[in-house]
Amino acid sequence: MNRILTSILVAACIACGVTGVAGAASATKGGQPIPKIYTADDPTPPSGPSAGDPELIVEPEGQAPVVTITGPSSGSSFAVGTPVDFTGSFTDETGDTHVAQWSFNTITAAGVVAEPIRSVTGAWTFTTPGIYYVTLTVTDHAGHAVAATTVNGLDAMIVVFDRGYGFVDGRGKMDTPAGAFAANPQLTGRMDFDFDTRYRKDDPAPSGTTSFKFSAGNLDFQATTYDWFDVNGVRGLYKGTGTINGAGSYKFLVSAVDGDDIGGGAVDRLRIKITNQATGAVVYDNQMGAADTALATMPITGGDVNVRLPNGGIGHLAAQPSLEPAAPGMSSAFELAQNWPNPFRASTEVRFSLPQRSHLTLAVFDVAGREIATLASGAWDAGSHSVRWSGRTDSGDAARRGVYFVRMAAGLASGEQRFTSVRKMIVLD
Repeated sequence: MNRILTSILVAACIACGVTGVAGAASATKGGQPIPKIYTADDPTPPSGPSAGDPELIVEPEGQAPVVTITGPSSGSSFAVGTPVDFTGSFTDETGDTHVAQWSFNTITAAGVVAEPIRSVTGAWTFTTPGIYYVTLTVTDHAGHAVAATTVNGLDAMIVVFDRGYGFVDGRGKMDTPAGAFAANPQLTGRMDFDFDTRYRKDDPAPSGTTSFKFSAGNLDFQATTYDWFDVNGVRGLYKGTGTINGAGSYKFLVSAVDGDDIGGGAVDRLRIKITNQATGAVVYDNQMGAADTALATMPITGGDVNVRLPNGGIGHLAAQPSLEPAAPGMSSAFELAQNWPNPFRASTEVRFSLPQRSHLTLAVFDVAGREIATLASGAWDAGSHSVRWSGRTDSGDAARRGVYFVRMAAGLASGEQRFTSVRKMIVLD
């Protein structure tokens, strides 16, 4: 009975921090004082002869690193297949050691840490065009992990492009909603637009013409230079710099959705955003507060918007390979070929290749990003394969006329190599 009572008292003392147990004069462990562990919430640890042995005062690692991405600048663009260098820095307590990791959407790469100068570098060669958001995570030896996602106050992001003859163009009119014109949020009225922008072969930057006119607000915008241009499915997105009423320097963004490619009677949609380059203040935005990469939601009221890629491909001007007959045996690389026929009515064939036995998922998505059909899943042997899609969803319903995307995600069982590819498919009536 005494043993039980003593055990209960010891457990209670551990829970509440009482140092006297069962009449003991002082808490001891092997005849030595139990060290006090100070946290960030405690007062400054005492010192001096009355404080006991200072070696028994344990101060935990309490400071996390402060992390900064220094390059590339937000919105920098690079050709697909070009190595991109990333740089960052951090501060922390003297003597700490660190590891770092770069992330680009779903891609991760180890960071190279230089402890003496507190810097992190890294490089990656992007094989798929698109918009990539950059994250730098630094972890110290105590396990404090801190991530940075901005550079000079802006989202850390880069654009990887593939030059070609894809384009975004449009001419017409649309309504300006209340709140879009920052100088007078109640002002509404007609916005006229006229633009034609594209990457021309071998050009390092996009080119074209872009103009907007909001007569009610005395706003006449003309583009002068272009930063980058991204086409993904039915959406085109590009940025640049221009003037208002022939003066100043203003950044602009155009996001366009081609309703004809969506099908089902969908209308073209357009977002126009203009900001003061010096202050960052928004001058005009008919989708105020939305992220720059958000899909356009404002329908046009007249005219037409077109988003096109070479050879009917998906991605930032990504050219599609020609369809070759499937070959038995080993394949040297992962590959997802363009479905055939495309466009199609009753059914289409999707071919893919695997270099080794791999785990695979092959699925169909609609333009809203919803998975509607699974064509293949599980482990597949090396070689060339094909599956047929009848144009029906997993629930058995016939897919409506319009644009769909088939996505292949595969990886070796060892986890040493991963592959993702997307192709655009068009279903006809």
